[in-house]
Amino acid sequence: MTISVGLEPLEVQRTIVDVLKQDGSPIGECILQLNDRLHVVTSIIDLAPMEIEMLSRASREKILDRALKKQISLSVLPSLYEDIQKIAYVQRRSVSEVMSAMMEEHREVHVGELSEYKKIKG
Repeated sequence: MTISVGLEPLEVQRTIVDVLKQDGSPIGECILQLNDRLHVVTSIIDLAPMEIEMLSRASREKILDRALKKQISLSVLPSLYEDIQKIAYVQRRSVSEVMSAMMEEHREVHVGELSEYKKIKG
């Protein structure tokens, strides 16, 4: 896809390989905005050996998921994300667990608005 959108893979500073490496780059450093509605994280041929390297890593299936969740959180409110990281550390939970619990609590608090929405939308 990198070439398909007009990018030269060898000229790109950071790629998905940089995210997947042990102690990898934040995915936000790898995102290229092509226009208002299209953002990409490029790849290069080095992704093939990276797959082999990742076979020995624990929870390898969650590496990209974590990077994406962190980027989404950081793009919303960086200082809030940092506070959630601190709370997760103290509670010995993952950031995802803390955020999920907070969102569930928020939904419970706003059950009235959700019911109203259902009535409006039918």
